[in-house]
Amino acid sequence: MSQEHDWPISVLCQIAGITRDAYYNWLHRKPSNYKVEQSELLEAILELEEKHKWTLGYLAMTTQLAFENKLSFKAGLKRVTNCMRNHGIRANIRKKRHNRVKRYEEYINDNLLNEQFDRQSKNEV
Repeated sequence: MSQEHDWPISVLCQIAGITRDAYYNWLHRKPSNYKVEQSELLEAILELEEKHKWTLGYLAMTTQLAFENKLSFKAGLKRVTNCMRNHGIRANIRKKRHNRVKRYEEYINDNLLNEQFDRQSKNEV
């Protein structure tokens, strides 16, 4: 913020109501354990996605992570799902291939009713 408008840090800290020491402590803080684990999880997910050609969904991804023991912590289904969703990682779902064409003669059935749908009693065609 100070780089955009050339304001001194001390003025910005006064406006925010914090001390300069608190600002610099915040600026040079260590990343939390959760953030370190999340970055490790993301690296493992991206590595597995490259290996499996982007075909793994969240369930298969969680299974693969547990099977290959790539992480130093236990990652559950919800955590893997949230990480994949937050970073836009999705599985490429194959489209169903239709291997027949209905207009060919072998797929057209005979017209047994001759479009006469009138009936006199039940169970009669």
